[in-house]
Amino acid sequence: MKAKIKLNKYKNNIISISGSKNSSLPIIAASILCDEYLTLNNIPNIKDVTLLIDILRNLGQTLIFKNNTLTIYPHKITTNTLFDSNISKLRGSYYLIGSIIGSNKECDFSIIYPGGCTLGSRPINFHINAFRKMGLLVNTKKEKIHFEGNIHPTIHDLDYPSVGTTINIILASVKLEGITIINNCALEPEIIDLINFLNSMGANISISNHTIIINGVNYLHSTNYTVSSDRIEAGTFLILGALHNGITIKNINPNDIYSLINLLRSINVDISMTNNSVTIHKNKELKPFNLVISPYPGFPTDLGPLICVLATQINGTSTIKDTVYKTRNSHIKELNKMNCLISCNKSIISIEGISKIKNKTIKAYDLRCCASLILAASLNNKFTTIKNIDYIFRGYENIKDKLNSLGIDFIV
Repeated sequence: MKAKIKLNKYKNNIISISGSKNSSLPIIAASILCDEYLTLNNIPNIKDVTLLIDILRNLGQTLIFKNNTLTIYPHKITTNTLFDSNISKLRGSYYLIGSIIGSNKECDFSIIYPGGCTLGSRPINFHINAFRKMGLLVNTKKEKIHFEGNIHPTIHDLDYPSVGTTINIILASVKLEGITIINNCALEPEIIDLINFLNSMGANISISNHTIIINGVNYLHSTNYTVSSDRIEAGTFLILGALHNGITIKNINPNDIYSLINLLRSINVDISMTNNSVTIHKNKELKPFNLVISPYPGFPTDLGPLICVLATQINGTSTIKDTVYKTRNSHIKELNKMNCLISCNKSIISIEGISKIKNKTIKAYDLRCCASLILAASLNNKFTTIKNIDYIFRGYENIKDKLNSLGIDFIV
């Protein structure tokens, strides 16, 4: 699918941030652990969510999704082959592995490899190693992974604070008799959201410094839980406001995006906040920056391609080093087609500004690459054509309407 995007007349408007994609996926996957029905609120109506809902329906679950509310009536998953083609389209489907392991005393199932955006090498070896440490036999083949055996509680000392691995260990352990400990765990807001959700159903999960302690429980009861707002969507619109003439976003906890707020303030962006909103005021002259992307509370990797666009509009040289996904650079060649001056050497991206963005026909290669191209296209009053625009609908709810409300034309 293609879309045409251009700046019409920018309006300093208010944008309401939707529910978090990166919270919703593990929380929905975790629903099969519940022993009663449950209700989830503030679930974004995006492609990745609907893909996961379809996967669960095909596994015999009953789900009703309407007006951002998802009601789920879990059933025991009896199949031992998870070969739904949607799994290969959605990387977040790997959370089903932890949930299925956690809901079965004895495991014997196969799943095709999860898919999703291409971000260079993103193996799930950390997950597999964790499951093996818990006692499972894991056989990796070309197109599928087989899990067999019984798990037991253990202490995990993660070599790297992997978000996905931390979540999958939690899901596998929440109903496991005994105590499971995760040292050097990831503590992104989405993980806190998952823990709060599970605890609302009667789980016993606590956090001490960078350690998660899971005391297994036998039963998880019904809950009515509201998912937190999407900090990456919030960051996207804040960067857009910094590129233009300001913006106000609401329904967001500023603490969740403080690394971005700190960076913007350090380069001379005028920002004010309340408990649930952030406003960027009319811009002053911005300063170049040197940014290192790292696990939370560091600057989020998902905003790396977007802050790169802001750097193209700042006089001087800015640098970005992503220590999370070192090969996350598909946006570079496409932005350069639009007259940007961006280079990459040994995982350090250098951006020379100021670039006058030209309208071109360009191509998105993943979700955040697509978002960065949209931001760049918004700087030209002639239409830029973006191929593979479908990516944007995987993670941004009502993006077309939100951009139109800011005076940016988005035509599919």
